[in-house]
Amino acid sequence: MKRTVAGIAAILLLFSACNFSIPEKVSVKTNANYNYSIGNISQDFSETFQAKKLFGNLETKANKIYDYFPGQEDAKLQQYLLTIKIPDVDLPQYTIPAGIPVDLTIPPVTVDFDISSIFASIDDVLGAAFATNAGFCEIPLYIYCSEPSGFSSSEVKGSVTIKYKVANNSSTSTEVKIGDETTLMPYFSAPQLNITDVVVDGVTEKDVVDTVLKPGETSLNGDINSILNGNKNNNGKIELEFNLKFSGITNGEPFGKLGLNAFIIIPLKFKMDGIVDISLTNLAKKDSDKGNEDVFNRSKATDTSDIKKYLDVIEKIEINYKAKKNPIVTDSNTCYVVKSTVPYISKKLDVNEDSLRLTNEEFQDMLNVYPFNPELNINIPSDSILSLPRHLGIDMNMNISLYTNGVINIKE
Repeated sequence: MKRTVAGIAAILLLFSACNFSIPEKVSVKTNANYNYSIGNISQDFSETFQAKKLFGNLETKANKIYDYFPGQEDAKLQQYLLTIKIPDVDLPQYTIPAGIPVDLTIPPVTVDFDISSIFASIDDVLGAAFATNAGFCEIPLYIYCSEPSGFSSSEVKGSVTIKYKVANNSSTSTEVKIGDETTLMPYFSAPQLNITDVVVDGVTEKDVVDTVLKPGETSLNGDINSILNGNKNNNGKIELEFNLKFSGITNGEPFGKLGLNAFIIIPLKFKMDGIVDISLTNLAKKDSDKGNEDVFNRSKATDTSDIKKYLDVIEKIEINYKAKKNPIVTDSNTCYVVKSTVPYISKKLDVNEDSLRLTNEEFQDMLNVYPFNPELNINIPSDSILSLPRHLGIDMNMNISLYTNGVINIKE
């Protein structure tokens, strides 16, 4: 702000610097453009959403959680992969008459799954309103069933029921069934996962699975998003209950085992149930003591009475911003909203725009307030579909442009 006023007032200094006497009447026409930075909004939340940190409680000898980046293609969507090893079915313990289906006994498989911790992390970064209104669009479950040896032909039919059981509560809160007794499960062995290091936006990420998993290459698949969406505040266990029938014709060789695996993909892609504002200002303040800074870097309010004649020649004021990184990715009608209570300002601008125009009066009202630190929000409409990107964070540079065009009467 000091540079802006000094720039306009430089006209006055020309007279004193050259030892000119100021005439009784002097007027100067201005036609200039002044730009100055009002700072950056920047914060990185990648660590909060690391797979081991967000889902570390899922890790066991049988279950593994990975950062999932299929094909290393879509950095605009953060995904995770949970692999669950189901105990093999030991077919030699069964009598399998030719062509007659046999019920397989498979003990339920349980996985500790604290769903509340996922939404708590989202709440901590993007706010309670976002966490409350966000629902997972899809949580794919893939079941893999490998073909056993010892049969000239065989088939498996059946279903899997996924239940969520809340901790310290014997009842099931949510249940999803995939398939039924007539559903044929084609043989597909669990794919060998490629675990590698990848570079995204110049940052090296370790132990990332980039194998592309396809629903058409599974024995059984379905969506279990209702399990997670229905238990946002719960800690408990996911239980997989199999109801399978096996039939086959032996080839005279010893029976092998029927291998089973389950993969759960967790994409951070959401549908919003209500209108939500994400405060970029608050995001930038996290872990910072800079909450009351004045955007003009002043130590007090500006007395505009002495410089009003110079401010009056300001024809246009624009707040310009360059968003290098936003905390969400969406194609919906999302917009930025600049808000201020004193002076009252509420302006919307599309995320594809790069400037916000203010009136001269609004600008002068800003100068009369200290500290002036308006809110900058992302406004997300209800029913929006959005995703959280890899390297989640915010990085935005902002500056003000002043365009002058008028006559200053220095002395009358």
